[in-house]
Amino acid sequence: MITYRLGDSLPDNVLLRLKHETAELPQEQRGIERKRRVEYWLDQGHGSCLLRHPDCARYVKNAWEFHDGKYYDLDAWVVMPNHVHLLMEVYETSQLEKIIRMWKTFSCRLINKRVGRKGTLWMPDYFDRYIRDARHFANARVYLERNVRKGGSPVAFAW
Repeated sequence: MITYRLGDSLPDNVLLRLKHETAELPQEQRGIERKRRVEYWLDQGHGSCLLRHPDCARYVKNAWEFHDGKYYDLDAWVVMPNHVHLLMEVYETSQLEKIIRMWKTFSCRLINKRVGRKGTLWMPDYFDRYIRDARHFANARVYLERNVRKGGSPVAFAW
């Protein structure tokens, strides 16, 4: 399962606050708690929310679908106004980092052209979660479905 977000999706003061609030947690809890809090803040709809535009959401979806069946198999996905979630199986011969870079490069070029902007669109990082078993997979799909129903107005989704 993959999550990545637009570069302006979280205000700097929120990121600094998250860092301070989780600094005292044990290392193994810090990452989990930070991810949970980032998800909360993403759903608040900060930033330009460029993915709210149907054309921009379609560029993201097209980037995913272009290599579907070649480097990975898409299962489910949701495009939110300022971030995305995907559930996919990456082939053993593929490198996740390269796949995500392809997606971001392709969609950045088209979105920037569409909205008349230049420069970086996406945050350089992303969250990935290895799916351990069938139960974990089912829970990941439920998470995506809940994302569609909760605040943030998904632009596009499929499963």
